[in-house]
Amino acid sequence: MRIFFLLLTFLCSFYSYSQEGFPINGVEDVRDNHYAFINAKIHVDYKTTIDNGILIIKNGIIEDVGYSIDIPDGIRVFDLGGKHIYPSFIDLYSDYAIVKSERRRPSSNWMSSYTNPQMLSNKNGPFSWNESIKPEVNSDLYPMFLQWFHYCEGMVMPPINTIIVQTILLPEDRRDETALGQAQRLLTKALAPVEENLEGKDYLIGDFSAADIMLGHSCFMSNRLGCVTDDMPNLKSYVQRIQERPAFKTAIEM
Repeated sequence: MRIFFLLLTFLCSFYSYSQEGFPINGVEDVRDNHYAFINAKIHVDYKTTIDNGILIIKNGIIEDVGYSIDIPDGIRVFDLGGKHIYPSFIDLYSDYAIVKSERRRPSSNWMSSYTNPQMLSNKNGPFSWNESIKPEVNSDLYPMFLQWFHYCEGMVMPPINTIIVQTILLPEDRRDETALGQAQRLLTKALAPVEENLEGKDYLIGDFSAADIMLGHSCFMSNRLGCVTDDMPNLKSYVQRIQERPAFKTAIEM
């Protein structure tokens, strides 16, 4: 009977030892392992790199890392031949231990868009992260938005660049008055459709959008360069509205 109880006790202890008593947080490998990686370019952190380094890992834990390290006998050695080793298992999208912020109630104050900006869209689907600067792709305004956005880089900005080169960047003895005059006339001509489009509008597609961020600054520069003439009242008013926006003021004053 004593032998029976001793055997039963031994089996119970063996059985309990083989059971998991707590869930493993991460990738689990119960096998013993001991490795050495040699001739590796090891990125210890964002500013520290070890060339031809050695990294020793035992049972999933880094034992040592550096240049001149004694490699224990009997472990597996991997020659990486200059390959890179980076820190891993970094979950960039985890919200673990991050306190969820409370959603603020919308304000009727017209200044709330500046004091409490909405950083993420409330809609599901392929919408812009900031709905106030880019219309939805299936909106009737989207083609007009794209038109003025790219009109700026294709038609307005090139003559502005030429004017700046011929009046500021080049020394006086290398400036070309003919090229300067052509660029000034071309810029004034390119601004004519913008003047026509702004008739009865505060901004290019009605409400303020990224097209105004793009083209608005170019119109501001055109005005400073003297190419927004007095017969362009819509553009004059448009530039004034752009200048009065808080973010634009901050950018210009930097």
